[in-house]
Amino acid sequence: TGHQYFGLIAWQFVIMAVVLVGIGVVRGKMPPWSLRHVGVYVLIAVLGGLIPNTISYAMAVHLPAGVLSILLSTVPLFAFPMAIWLGTDSLEWRRFAGLLCGLFCLILIVGPDNALPDPALAVFALVALISPVLYAAEGNVIARWGPWGLDPVQMTTGAAFVGIPLGFGL
Repeated sequence: TGHQYFGLIAWQFVIMAVVLVGIGVVRGKMPPWSLRHVGVYVLIAVLGGLIPNTISYAMAVHLPAGVLSILLSTVPLFAFPMAIWLGTDSLEWRRFAGLLCGLFCLILIVGPDNALPDPALAVFALVALISPVLYAAEGNVIARWGPWGLDPVQMTTGAAFVGIPLGFGL
Protein backbone atom coordinates (compact mmCIF):
# COMPACT_ATOMS: atom_id res chain seq x y z
CA THR A 1 0.00 0.00 0.00
CA GLY A 2 3.03 2.27 -0.03
CA HIS A 3 3.32 2.66 3.73
CA GLN A 4 6.84 2.76 5.05
CA TYR A 5 8.03 0.10 7.50
CA PHE A 6 8.83 2.48 10.34
CA GLY A 7 5.41 4.11 10.11
CA LEU A 8 3.66 0.75 10.34
CA ILE A 9 5.84 -0.25 13.28
CA ALA A 10 5.25 3.08 15.02
CA TRP A 11 1.49 2.59 14.73
CA GLN A 12 1.86 -0.93 16.11
CA PHE A 13 3.62 0.60 19.11
CA VAL A 14 0.86 3.23 19.48
CA ILE A 15 -1.88 0.59 19.48
CA MET A 16 0.12 -1.56 21.94
CA ALA A 17 0.66 1.44 24.24
CA VAL A 18 -3.03 2.37 24.27
CA VAL A 19 -4.20 -1.18 24.97
CA LEU A 20 -1.52 -1.86 27.56
CA VAL A 21 -2.08 1.42 29.41
CA GLY A 22 -5.72 0.39 29.74
CA ILE A 23 -4.63 -2.95 31.15
CA GLY A 24 -2.13 -1.21 33.45
CA VAL A 25 -4.82 1.14 34.77
CA VAL A 26 -7.17 -1.77 35.48
CA ARG A 27 -4.34 -3.65 37.23
CA GLY A 28 -3.17 -0.52 39.04
CA LYS A 29 0.37 -1.29 37.92
CA MET A 30 2.04 1.04 35.42
CA PRO A 31 5.65 0.73 34.25
CA PRO A 32 8.30 2.63 36.24
CA TRP A 33 10.40 5.20 34.37
CA SER A 34 13.82 5.13 36.02
CA LEU A 35 16.88 5.40 33.78
CA ARG A 36 17.56 1.69 34.25
CA HIS A 37 14.03 0.78 33.19
CA VAL A 38 14.10 3.08 30.17
CA GLY A 39 17.24 1.24 29.02
CA VAL A 40 15.35 -2.04 29.30
CA TYR A 41 12.43 -0.61 27.33
CA VAL A 42 14.79 0.58 24.58
CA LEU A 43 16.41 -2.85 24.41
CA ILE A 44 13.05 -4.58 24.12
CA ALA A 45 11.65 -2.06 21.63
CA VAL A 46 14.69 -2.38 19.38
CA LEU A 47 15.46 -6.14 19.66
CA GLY A 48 11.85 -7.26 19.87
CA GLY A 49 10.12 -4.74 17.68
CA LEU A 50 11.81 -2.14 15.56
CA ILE A 51 14.63 -4.08 13.87
CA PRO A 52 12.99 -7.50 13.46
CA ASN A 53 9.71 -6.00 12.25
CA THR A 54 11.53 -3.79 9.76
CA ILE A 55 13.39 -6.80 8.39
CA SER A 56 10.19 -8.86 8.24
CA TYR A 57 8.31 -6.14 6.33
CA ALA A 58 11.22 -5.69 3.94
CA MET A 59 11.50 -9.43 3.27
CA ALA A 60 7.72 -9.81 2.80
CA VAL A 61 8.16 -8.04 -0.52
CA HIS A 62 10.57 -10.73 -1.74
CA LEU A 63 9.49 -13.99 -0.10
CA PRO A 64 6.27 -16.01 -0.29
CA ALA A 65 4.14 -15.54 2.84
CA GLY A 66 4.33 -19.22 3.80
CA VAL A 67 8.12 -19.26 3.65
CA LEU A 68 8.38 -16.03 5.63
CA SER A 69 6.04 -17.36 8.32
CA ILE A 70 8.10 -20.54 8.64
CA LEU A 71 11.32 -18.53 8.86
CA LEU A 72 9.84 -16.30 11.57
CA SER A 73 8.78 -19.34 13.58
CA THR A 74 12.39 -20.49 13.95
CA VAL A 75 12.99 -18.49 17.14
CA PRO A 76 13.48 -21.67 19.24
CA LEU A 77 16.16 -22.89 16.82
CA PHE A 78 18.22 -19.84 17.77
CA ALA A 79 17.06 -19.38 21.36
CA PHE A 80 18.27 -22.78 22.55
CA PRO A 81 21.93 -22.40 21.47
CA MET A 82 21.95 -18.85 22.86
CA ALA A 83 20.58 -20.06 26.18
CA ILE A 84 23.30 -22.71 26.35
CA TRP A 85 25.94 -20.10 25.52
CA LEU A 86 24.59 -17.72 28.20
CA GLY A 87 24.40 -20.52 30.74
CA THR A 88 20.64 -20.34 31.29
CA ASP A 89 20.08 -23.79 29.80
CA SER A 90 22.10 -26.95 29.45
CA LEU A 91 22.83 -29.12 26.49
CA GLU A 92 20.55 -32.11 26.27
CA TRP A 93 21.29 -34.34 23.31
CA ARG A 94 17.68 -35.16 22.56
CA ARG A 95 16.80 -31.47 22.32
CA PHE A 96 19.94 -30.81 20.30
CA ALA A 97 18.92 -33.57 17.87
CA GLY A 98 15.52 -31.90 17.54
CA LEU A 99 17.23 -28.62 16.78
CA LEU A 100 19.31 -30.27 14.06
CA CYS A 101 16.18 -31.85 12.57
CA GLY A 102 14.51 -28.42 12.54
CA LEU A 103 17.51 -26.85 10.81
CA PHE A 104 17.60 -29.67 8.26
CA CYS A 105 13.89 -29.21 7.50
CA LEU A 106 14.41 -25.46 7.17
CA ILE A 107 17.13 -26.09 4.61
CA LEU A 108 14.81 -28.47 2.75
CA ILE A 109 12.06 -25.85 2.67
CA VAL A 110 14.13 -22.96 1.37
CA GLY A 111 16.61 -25.05 -0.58
CA PRO A 112 16.84 -25.11 -4.36
CA ASP A 113 13.76 -26.25 -6.27
CA ASN A 114 11.50 -26.16 -3.21
CA ALA A 115 9.32 -23.41 -1.75
CA LEU A 116 11.16 -20.46 -3.25
CA PRO A 117 10.08 -19.50 -6.78
CA ASP A 118 13.66 -18.46 -7.60
CA PRO A 119 16.82 -19.86 -5.97
CA ALA A 120 18.24 -16.33 -5.84
CA LEU A 121 15.64 -15.56 -3.16
CA ALA A 122 17.62 -17.71 -0.71
CA VAL A 123 19.61 -14.58 0.15
CA PHE A 124 16.38 -12.91 1.29
CA ALA A 125 15.54 -16.00 3.35
CA LEU A 126 18.88 -15.66 5.13
CA VAL A 127 18.24 -11.98 5.81
CA ALA A 128 14.76 -12.84 7.11
CA LEU A 129 16.40 -15.14 9.68
CA ILE A 130 17.86 -12.07 11.39
CA SER A 131 14.41 -11.40 12.87
CA PRO A 132 14.09 -14.70 14.78
CA VAL A 133 17.73 -14.34 15.89
CA LEU A 134 16.88 -10.95 17.41
CA TYR A 135 13.69 -12.30 19.03
CA ALA A 136 15.76 -15.13 20.51
CA ALA A 137 18.34 -12.64 21.76
CA GLU A 138 15.63 -10.53 23.37
CA GLY A 139 14.16 -13.52 25.20
CA ASN A 140 17.55 -14.74 26.31
CA VAL A 141 18.63 -11.32 27.58
CA ILE A 142 15.46 -11.08 29.65
CA ALA A 143 15.90 -14.65 30.92
CA ARG A 144 19.56 -14.06 31.81
CA TRP A 145 19.56 -10.53 33.25
CA GLY A 146 15.92 -9.53 33.69
CA PRO A 147 13.13 -8.90 34.33
CA TRP A 148 14.46 -5.96 36.36
CA GLY A 149 11.48 -5.97 38.72
CA LEU A 150 8.99 -5.67 35.89
CA ASP A 151 6.16 -7.94 34.92
CA PRO A 152 5.54 -8.69 31.22
CA VAL A 153 2.78 -6.09 30.87
CA GLN A 154 4.91 -3.34 32.40
CA MET A 155 7.87 -4.33 30.25
CA THR A 156 5.85 -4.34 27.03
CA THR A 157 4.05 -1.09 27.89
CA GLY A 158 7.34 0.69 28.48
CA ALA A 159 8.80 -0.77 25.28
CA ALA A 160 5.73 0.38 23.33
CA PHE A 161 6.09 3.96 24.58
CA VAL A 162 9.81 4.02 23.85
CA GLY A 163 9.19 2.46 20.45
CA ILE A 164 6.73 5.12 19.29
CA PRO A 165 9.32 7.86 18.66
CA LEU A 166 11.83 5.30 17.40
CA GLY A 167 9.27 4.00 14.92
CA PHE A 168 8.34 7.49 13.74
CA GLY A 169 12.04 8.20 13.29
CA LEU A 170 12.34 10.90 15.95
